[in-house]
Amino acid sequence: MGRISETIENLIELETSTLLLIKDEILSVLNSELDTEQFTSRVINDHSVTASQANSILKLFLYYISNSTQYPDFKSEILEEINSVLESLDESQKAKASLISSWFEDELIKKRASLLYKVTELKMSNPKTFYNSRVISDLRPICFGRGDNIDVESVCVIHNLNIQFINYQKPNKKRSFAVSLSIEDLRSLKKEIERAERKEELYLKKFQDLNFIKIK
Repeated sequence: MGRISETIENLIELETSTLLLIKDEILSVLNSELDTEQFTSRVINDHSVTASQANSILKLFLYYISNSTQYPDFKSEILEEINSVLESLDESQKAKASLISSWFEDELIKKRASLLYKVTELKMSNPKTFYNSRVISDLRPICFGRGDNIDVESVCVIHNLNIQFINYQKPNKKRSFAVSLSIEDLRSLKKEIERAERKEELYLKKFQDLNFIKIK
């Protein structure tokens, strides 16, 4: 278990009003989609927090609160550690730490964090996650002969699909692979992508009363 005392000590440097604004912001993010890089950049720019504090906010919600919702023993350990931190703080800092501690009992926060935990768990059932792709198309001549007697008899188009992915078992390292495709392969791939898009649209319409979270 990471030490939540370090997270608390990092966050109590913020103003109480800033903590409340960021809490509301991350709740709105958890209600729709989560892009941790965009969220981190936004809170740094909009609320004048440091990168370390922005990461502490994510860690608080996406690790400590979500796991404390799943595991009561974990929650007991976390709250006990927070209480031990309170003893060394002044009154202003205690008020902020108590505010953060209260989030572990907030039903909306717990529900959103728990939901995110489950969605992330499903997403990471395959640790390899798509990052980026590019199709490179080359025109290649087909030649016959040798030396000065080379004739270009024909040309062909070669398509190479390069896919970058992240393996969450080996974070911070992007990997890639490439495959050659014919025009028929590209059309087949396009059909599969369009089919997946139609399925998602169908699911969104069929279960429109439910909350859909997209994790980037």
